[in-house]
Amino acid sequence: MQALHAQACIHRDVKGDNILVRRSDSRAVLTDFGSGRYPDAATLAPDVLPPGTPAYRSPEAWLFSLQFVRDRVARYSAQPADDLYALGVTAYRLVTGEYPELAEPTQDEAGTWHLAGIASPAPSVLNPRVAPQLTALMLRMVSVRPEERGTAGELAEALEQAA
Repeated sequence: MQALHAQACIHRDVKGDNILVRRSDSRAVLTDFGSGRYPDAATLAPDVLPPGTPAYRSPEAWLFSLQFVRDRVARYSAQPADDLYALGVTAYRLVTGEYPELAEPTQDEAGTWHLAGIASPAPSVLNPRVAPQLTALMLRMVSVRPEERGTAGELAEALEQAA
């Protein structure tokens, strides 16, 4: 994923169904780039949000859609942090069997939407076999603050260290 992001490309549909594990070396391979975005690509989707699986959409994408629901020209521009959030949802679901749920959005006096965090418990609460380091990494990936997720390279290194 880091190599993809380094080329300014975004997958926009990271989920378990699009991650295959090779039998030959047990390496994970990201597949199905049908919803992806790459530099200079034409915008084909007429909706506020780009194509993708709703359960894996980032908090910032949902907030954008709330903010611009009536704007016919507004289009959300997915970023690498969106892919990392989706990867976090995938990991959370893999170890808990559930999707993490976002807290209810709130709107301030100026009409801007906000999210306080995720409403779901930490993965280790739902599955006590999940190591604390892995729980911390998954919570980092599903943070409502995209800057807290880091980069795919940073997360890969942290996962390697935790393993």
